Amino acid sequence: MLIILVPLCLTRSIEKIFHVNVVGYVYNIINTYEDPSEFFDLRMESLFSDLRLLLDNHFRPLNHKLQVIPRIRKNFNLTGNLIMFDKDDFQQLKENIINNIDFIIREYNYKCFDQMFINHTKEYFEDSFKVFYIYFMSEYNTLGMDLTFLKMVLNSTINNLFLNDNFEFCMIIKEDFAKTYNPYFLGYIDMRI
Repeated sequence: MLIILVPLCLTRSIEKIFHVNVVGYVYNIINTYEDPSEFFDLRMESLFSDLRLLLDNHFRPLNHKLQVIPRIRKNFNLTGNLIMFDKDDFQQLKENIINNIDFIIREYNYKCFDQMFINHTKEYFEDSFKVFYIYFMSEYNTLGMDLTFLKMVLNSTINNLFLNDNFEFCMIIKEDFAKTYNPYFLGYIDMRI
């Protein structure tokens, strides 16, 4: 799993960003919840089954193509367009996963978020980047943030994705992208807790 915090100098200001190895981090999430937990139910089972299919049938083969076929890699780097093996299947899996994520977060609400995570982030609730910094750099496994991250991955665009030196998909999380998915702003975490 690769997570890098990098300050970039852009127009005389420092912008904070994360680079996250998407496939590695998603597999880490799947492995974390592989054993039954208090949240494990049919929706979770369906969610993780679809995630495995998405990774195994789409991301891994595409990642392989990007590694061995320079033309596809160049096309991605120039246009951001990806040649998916079965776009309809990919789109259906994506929709199923997002629907399951939304249902699980609505169903369990704040219970999806570990109390230790909430205690360490609530004073920074307006600093979206800090909330994600704590999520990525701490050892708090919190289902709510893991689901939020999965939703970020599925809704990423070329502005948020790039290939690292090993031609693996990485997601760039900048402050504005973090703000869009801040669980406090989305109402996932109640400040009165």
